[in-house]
Amino acid sequence: MVNFGFSMVIYFSVLFYLLKTEGTVYKPVEVISNYGHLVGDGFASALNKAVNSVFTLTAKMACKYSQKI
Repeated sequence: MVNFGFSMVIYFSVLFYLLKTEGTVYKPVEVISNYGHLVGDGFASALNKAVNSVFTLTAKMACKYSQKI
């Protein structure tokens, strides 16, 4: 139980750090957009949209399931 609590604290600390220290664009998406000519136009923006939607969906699911408890 202590290990689980410790792991959760580390996970949320790292998640908070990643979400707060980045600019408006997720860092891997920014790197891909710099090399956009290699993978095609619009790939970085599609990846950014996908990453944002995953975080949004995760937050919505957490809110939904926390209300059931």
